[in-house]
Amino acid sequence: MPAIEQRRAEHILQPLQLPCHRRLCQRQAARDFLDRTLLSEERESAKFLQHQSCFICIIILIIMNLKSNAAQAIFLPTLQSKEAKMRAIELQAPGGIENLKLVERPMPVPGRQEILIKVKASALNYRDVEIARGSYHTKFDLPLVLLSDGVGEVAAVGAEVSRFKAGDRVCGTFWQRWVAGSFVMAEASYQRGGPIDGMLSEYALLDEQAAVLAPAHLSDLEAATLACAGVTAWHALFTEGKLRPGETVLTLGTGGVSLFAVQLARTAGARVIVTSSSDEKLARAKELGAHEGVNYRDNPDWAEAVLALTDGRGADHIIEVGGPQSFAQSLKTAARGAQINVIGYLGGSDGSINPLDIFRRQVTARGIPVGSRQSFEAMNRAIAVNGLRPVIDKVFAWHEAASALRYLEHGSPFGKVVLDHMR
Repeated sequence: MPAIEQRRAEHILQPLQLPCHRRLCQRQAARDFLDRTLLSEERESAKFLQHQSCFICIIILIIMNLKSNAAQAIFLPTLQSKEAKMRAIELQAPGGIENLKLVERPMPVPGRQEILIKVKASALNYRDVEIARGSYHTKFDLPLVLLSDGVGEVAAVGAEVSRFKAGDRVCGTFWQRWVAGSFVMAEASYQRGGPIDGMLSEYALLDEQAAVLAPAHLSDLEAATLACAGVTAWHALFTEGKLRPGETVLTLGTGGVSLFAVQLARTAGARVIVTSSSDEKLARAKELGAHEGVNYRDNPDWAEAVLALTDGRGADHIIEVGGPQSFAQSLKTAARGAQINVIGYLGGSDGSINPLDIFRRQVTARGIPVGSRQSFEAMNRAIAVNGLRPVIDKVFAWHEAASALRYLEHGSPFGKVVLDHMR
């Protein structure tokens, strides 16, 4: 190799001072890429580098010197050699949270139109508890990495990625292939956190179409809560519900979805009523924007209390998270032409509903299966414009996931339970 070319390569690479965790790449992939893309002169320069420990330098040299589309599309990871590993927590057997195990896995490599993120924080949903307990309505192949919600920094991109670049902070979507449109576009086999591995790991591989930029003003812990609870509330009230100022929104409980609904509905000029078994939680919900609260422990027939607050008219939009046992009362609170958004079944899955009540009030009852990427992006714009911040009940270190799941199951949190992946 000519001395002048060697000095040129060293001059380009010397100031970069890459940390060791960014110096790994696939040696054979680098050689194959060089053979396909480099002219003879650049290939000779690169041969000098093939015997160095930092093979990522080859790709940097290509991008900085050649500026070709092919070169810019190559995987620039932090991360891949045959020996590179990451830690993840797997559910290895059904039937209990105790079956979660911390393991090492091979470092993922982003393929075409994929991005690899360094997970900074993740958040829990009751779905995760049910999957771990083995009571979820769908069974998934194990081992499985749980958690649908998370945020991270793009560490590497695959070929033909156009939506993100290294260093971007992104949230993954729950539905990997539901970009926009109706629910018919969603595919059950592409759900993050089951059946596709979730965010309970150090790194996660995402399709670039299944990620969105995180709102800049939110912390990692806050941004991690958005993908399921936030999008569900937005999709119910705005994408499907077309909420208008002056309408009345009733939210059941003070979990993640309900509190997102409180904040989002208030910013849209709606009147918000919240139910809870705790006066303290009702007071906190009012601080977030709720206008009135009903303690359903003190008022077992809480539908009558809601009707009294609305002068007998009822609520226009109902965030129904209790299931069949609370659905009957939700129907009683419904105004004519109201919309009941069925989101969860925390009160159980058994119960009966009189369809005549739906007919008499001309109520629309719909299931809300989270929402599309388009809903996620619209919600993020609203959150940014209004400076909203998700409500976090408690933060655990990510390797304490089992304790966090037990807390969510039994602790009746006010807001979201979050895992910090940087602890």
